[in-house]
Amino acid sequence: MSQFSSGRKYRSNILSPLLWLNAVVFPCCFYGVFKIEGNVIKTFCGFLIIGLLLYDIIKYEYWQKNDPDRLHSEWFLAEKIKAEMAIQGGKPKLINEDEIITPSERQIDDLSEDK
Repeated sequence: MSQFSSGRKYRSNILSPLLWLNAVVFPCCFYGVFKIEGNVIKTFCGFLIIGLLLYDIIKYEYWQKNDPDRLHSEWFLAEKIKAEMAIQGGKPKLINEDEIITPSERQIDDLSEDK
């Protein structure tokens, strides 16, 4: 059974929705630049193309620096988790005590007062 026939949404990586937006907007803008008369429309379409390209580059760099795993496909991440679990003998990944964040008593009191 393929990964697409399971009935769930498949996203190759976090940038896929942005790339789909580009696939829809770019042809329209290129048509506007080369086929439509009027300098205002041509200028707007040109700036939109340049802006989207810059936005794509900025977002890619952001995810590359902050969370590079999100740039991998969901399938790759699932296989990575399976491999990590196999290395650990099928046991879930353990968390160190200093990684656990617990609310302070004041935060708990603040939450109870809101109700």
